[in-house]
Amino acid sequence: MSRTDFCRLSPEQFYWISKAHRDEQERLSRERWEIMRMEAAIMIQPHVKNRITPKSLLPFPWEKGTGHVEEITMEERKRRAEEALRKWG
Repeated sequence: MSRTDFCRLSPEQFYWISKAHRDEQERLSRERWEIMRMEAAIMIQPHVKNRITPKSLLPFPWEKGTGHVEEITMEERKRRAEEALRKWG
């Protein structure tokens, strides 16, 4: 994205672009952790009596269902941005 295109983004467009980027980075990170966990389970399995599953070996926080993180609305984001502009001008 060029600098001109970046400067023309509305706050809402910037939010969705940055969210898509964050989501993709998180997906890639989780994928790498899943591969590492599978490799660890395969390496450990011959040395234990009981069957080990990757999930039982290393449960990840995103698999535990620890709760839903509520996202704020676009109106709330705008209100916070306006408040920050007033505060820091």
